[in-house]
This record gives sequence, structure tokens and C-alpha cells, in this order.
Amino acid sequence: MQIMKGIQNALVKIVIGGTLVLLTVLQFLSIPGQFRYMAEQDPESAFLRWPLTLLGMTAILALQIVLVSLWHLIDEIRGANPFSKRSRIFIARIKYSLTAFLMILGCGLIFVLSQADDPGFPFLLIIITGFVTLLLLVISEIGNLFDRNSTD
Repeated sequence: MQIMKGIQNALVKIVIGGTLVLLTVLQFLSIPGQFRYMAEQDPESAFLRWPLTLLGMTAILALQIVLVSLWHLIDEIRGANPFSKRSRIFIARIKYSLTAFLMILGCGLIFVLSQADDPGFPFLLIIITGFVTLLLLVISEIGNLFDRNSTD
């Protein structure tokens, strides 16, 4: 049974690590290149290149913070004292990072809705925003659970 828990822990960390690598590539290569290409194709909206790049990189940074905090939280939960003060710190980091991501996503949603002529992409953004909001509520409840069961 202990071997299975170790394998599960290793698989979760491999998935988190792989996702972090993909997000880093997206953050530093794909997003700046995409906005550069868009500025070349549509020079009238070239002024949006740097603000959109900054917002995209900040949103991905928030997701990276969530993943790193999740990695540490898994280690804390598997340890001897899962309801420690350190665990609550990681939960708070996840909540704040998801809140920042949700704010950026909300601003993007408002911008896209004001410019959209096709309902597909705004609908996708609305679904993603709803999912992140639900995730934030679940993390908040987990934080409340940790606060009630605190051993510190």
C-alpha cells in the first residue's frame, strides 16, 4: 500500500512538473511571439502588444504559483502534520494566485465581449471563468477546513 502511495505521489509530481515546463514555454516563447505576430498582421492594434503580453505572462505566473504551492501542499499533507501553519500558507498562496488569475481572466472576458463578433471564444472564456471561480471556492473551503483543524 505504501508503494502505491509513493507511485501516486511521483505521478502527481511528474504531471505538475510537466505542466510547469509547458507553462514556462508558453510564458516566455509562445505568448510574446503570438502578440508580435498579431501586431505585424494588424498594425492598427499593435499598441495592444505589450499590455496583452504583460497580462498573459502575469496570468501564467499566477498559474505557476498555484502549481508550485500545490506541490508543496501535497508534501505537507503526506507528512506527519497535514494541518500545519505551513499548509495554510500554501493554501493562501493558491487562493491569492487564483484570485489574480480570475481578475485577469475577467478583464480579458470584458475586452473580448466588447470586441467579439463570434460567440464561440467568449463562451469558452465564460466557461473557464466559471471553472476557476468554482476552483477558488473549493480552495477557500479547504482553507476553512484547515483553519478549523489547525494544530498550531
